[in-house]
Parts: sequence; C-alpha cells; structure tokens
Amino acid sequence: MVRLMSLRIKRALQSRNHQTSKGKCRTLRTRADVSMSDHILNRLPLMVGYWDASLRNRYGNDAYQSWFGASAKQMYGKPIEHILGEHYYARVKDNVRQALAGKPQRLESTLTDSAGNIQAYFLVQYLPCPAPNGSRGFIAVGMDITDYKQKDALIQQKTEELISSEARYRAVVQDQTEVISRLTGDGRYLFTNEVFCRFFGKTSEEMRGSNWHPLVYSEDFERVKTEISQLSPSNPVVMIENRVYSGEGKLYWMQFSNRGTFDEAGNLLEIQSVGRDISERKRAEVALNEANADLRASLAQLRKLSIDATMAEARERRAIADDLHDDIGQALHIIRLKLDQLRQDCRPDQLPHIQALQTIADDTSRNIRTLTAELHPPVLKQLGLIATLKWIVPEMARVYGLTVHLSCDEHKPPLSDVQAILVYRTVRELLINIVRHAGVNDAYIDARCAQDRLHLRITDHGRGMQEETPSAKQTHHHGLASVRERIEYMGGQLVIRSHPGSGTSVWIEMPLETIAQADGSTA
Repeated sequence: MVRLMSLRIKRALQSRNHQTSKGKCRTLRTRADVSMSDHILNRLPLMVGYWDASLRNRYGNDAYQSWFGASAKQMYGKPIEHILGEHYYARVKDNVRQALAGKPQRLESTLTDSAGNIQAYFLVQYLPCPAPNGSRGFIAVGMDITDYKQKDALIQQKTEELISSEARYRAVVQDQTEVISRLTGDGRYLFTNEVFCRFFGKTSEEMRGSNWHPLVYSEDFERVKTEISQLSPSNPVVMIENRVYSGEGKLYWMQFSNRGTFDEAGNLLEIQSVGRDISERKRAEVALNEANADLRASLAQLRKLSIDATMAEARERRAIADDLHDDIGQALHIIRLKLDQLRQDCRPDQLPHIQALQTIADDTSRNIRTLTAELHPPVLKQLGLIATLKWIVPEMARVYGLTVHLSCDEHKPPLSDVQAILVYRTVRELLINIVRHAGVNDAYIDARCAQDRLHLRITDHGRGMQEETPSAKQTHHHGLASVRERIEYMGGQLVIRSHPGSGTSVWIEMPLETIAQADGSTA
C-alpha cells in the first residue's frame, strides 16, 4: 500500500492537471516502477508525505520520516495531530482543511525551541490529491529554507546598511563646505551637492546632464582639459587649480581634487570632483610674490649701497694714504734733510740731540709708510689680491711678529675692486685677531679658485673660542660684522668654525664673474 501511494504522490507532483481534471492518481503496472518511484522520492531534498481524507498518514519519504523521527511503519495510519504535534497542527489546521477542500496551500513555517527561539524555516505546500476510492487527501511537500532565509536576512541587512550609508554619505556631502560633484567619463554632471548649486547659482536639475566646460575660465580651459586627460588606473587622482565664474559672475580660484573610477578595461567611468575656494590663498601668493619682488629690489639696493659704501671708504682711505704719503711723508723727508745739514754744522755737544731727532724722524717715516700701506696698499690696485696676500706675509712678520704660511693659486682671480678690497680687509682683520687673541705665532692662508668662486681659508691652532651662534654673528670678531654683511650682500659667504683649545678656521667664498661684471673692473 505504501509503495502504491508513493507512485501516486510522484504522479501528483509531476502533473497539476492530474489533481484537477482526473481526480485520482494513476496506478503502477509493475513492481519495478514502484521501486524506482520510491528511490527517486527518497533522493529528493524535500520532505514528502501523503495524508488521506481522514487525516491519517499513508506515506512519508525518507526525509519526511527523518524530520519527524519515525519510521514509515511508525507513521503509517497515525492521525496528523499525533505526527505534527498539537501545537503545530493548531497553526496549520485551517490550511489542511482548505487542502482537503481541493485548494492548494502554500505557507512558510518555523521550528522553535522551548524558549521560543526560531531554529529553522520551512516552505510547506499542501497539494490536494484524490485517493482511489474517490475520497480526497493531500500531499504535504516541505523544504528547509533556513539557509535562504538567513541569506535573505543578511541581504536585507546589507541593503539597509547600504541605504543608511548612502543616506549618511549624501548628508555628509550636502553638509560639506566644498563644492562636490560626480561626472560621467565624458564630463556630464551626474550629481551636484547643495554648496555646488548655491555657488554656481544653479539647481541640481539644471546641472544634471550638463557639461563642465562653461563653468571654467576660458584661459584655463585647455590646461584643465589636458590635466583631466591624465586620469588613469595608475593615476586615479588629479589635483587642478583653476579659475571659475560663480553664479554672480565673480571670478574665483578653486582647487579641485578629481578622482576617477575605471572599469576592468581601464576605461574612465566616472569622476568625483571636490573643489574648495582658494582665492584668499591665491591673493596671498600674489601679495607674497610682490613682497618678494620688493625684497629682492631692497636687497639689490642694499647691495648697491654696500658697494657704494665700500668704494667710498676705499676712496677715503686712498685719499688719507695719499695725504700721509704726499704731505706728511714729504715734510718728514725735508725734516731729515735739515737734520743732516744741522749735524754737519752743529757743535759736538749738540750732535746727540740731532741724532735722536733723526731716529724719531726715521721711525715716523717708516710708520707713515706702514700706515699708508695698511690704509690702501698700492699693490692691491696694481697687481691684485694674490700679490697683496704675498705682500702681507712679510708685513705681518715685521709689524706683528706673526709668521703667515701662504698657499695659493698663482693666477690672478677676476675680482672686482670692491671684492678685492673686502677680501683684503677681512684677511687683515682676521690675522690681527690671531695676533691679539689666539696666543700663537703662526697662521695659515689657503686661497683657491674653483667653479667661478674664490675659496679662502684662514686657520690658526690657537686658543679657539665657543662656536658662534646666529645672535652672536654681529658682535664677535671685532669689526668683522659689517664686513660679513657686505660679503653676503654681494653673494658671498663668511663662516667661522672654532672650539676652545682647537684653534679657529674661517672660510670665505666670493663669486667671481657676476660681481666683477656688474662692477665693471677687476683686481
């Protein structure tokens, strides 16, 4: 009987017309067909059972038996409320009544534990099926849809999260102070935030589908177009600064961050553009450039004043040297001649006095010559800096007792008069500082020309001093502050390195051709 019923159930599942038109199930002609029908039904991922008109079980496939925890023998002939349980049967009783009346039923059902927690979801169908005796039973088909329900719930959750996220994103975008838009790959607007619309005096409806070209200042258009074309999968973000007209017709500078979205083939799909007003920054840059131009002009003026001051001082020194040499020097020469005449005609007791006067005159004459050379050595103008450095070596030994070791290029560097005077005065000042403060009798000068610059180093191995700080630059080294400033105004550099007990080194660098050409003369 069970095998015959399984075939009828199979036929009921295969043909809905069988349920409505014929009103009864076909019978099997062979036992082999019945066995095959059982085999097929037991392999289905469905729970299949048959209940007769008196609501007693007449068939259940393996899945149906497994779900209710009973064998076919244990289920067969049992009333439906006994198999389903009174609680569950009460929930589906009306559906069962409708199925017996010939109306197919479809419902979702759940399995709960004792605490009321849902353990599983099922999709259940009750399909009317007449029995051979003309009474009406029904086929119960159940499918476990727990996985589908869970996936559906997850999809629903993700969808809600996505909707919520999009809502938050739109809220954030709308609340931004930047102008934000999305465009197609060919430059048509898909979305514009409220700030964008307010700034350009448009509505979102007006902007949607329009092109970005009219918004850009005409002189910037080609540049913007070129930079946008540089978007690529390997270069997805392009920053562009360009001018735009606001809805009021005012010209603004804006900085746009443009991020491209691409398909798998590398084709540009969309551009998200975020722009911010940088007009104030641009105005500040213009003001800064103007200030820098003014500063450069001021520095050029300072350089000119420095050169003029140096040349004026050099002229004054030369005038004083000339006066000493021409006036006082000649007067001393005449005094010496007169003393020679007096020595020839004087009495013997007067001779010591005359000789003392001659000694004083000779010493004064030598001092005048030394002072004249220090004020403005003629060799500097006539032979240049290197010859002057060679001249200063014996002078420092004779006047100060300082042995100077000189190493230098033999050729004459192309220095202007101003440069030569500054370098000479700096070297002499440093050598005198060594005499006064270093506590040594030797100094070293190295002078070289390289890469259109004069490189000069003055070194001693004396007491040294604390490393100078920027605030001390203007006060140390007794008179070098103004010289340093003038060297720096002329593009040069003076650097002092020293440590207590380790001596002192001073580096001087001076450009050769630029200042020389500007001054028009070399030494």
